[in-house]
Amino acid sequence: MSAAKRPAPKAQLMFEIGKRYTVTMGQGDDEGMLDYWVAAYEHPLLKLRNPNIPDIVVNVMSPNFVSAELSKHQDGMPKAKR
Repeated sequence: MSAAKRPAPKAQLMFEIGKRYTVTMGQGDDEGMLDYWVAAYEHPLLKLRNPNIPDIVVNVMSPNFVSAELSKHQDGMPKAKR
């Protein structure tokens, strides 16, 4: 099949809603890690949820966003803290 007729691959999302990630943010000595669930994702904005703090919105293109790795702990996403 020629390249022109090959179907385009499905777009893959960088983050899956409802999945738990270990997120590293900050710069230098202020860098830290915490587990969050992805509540929403519309590139480049990522809405993160942790049951101990209010939801936060992070710009994944920001130099303060270092990394996010899928957590080995995949329990259900908690409700938003008010």
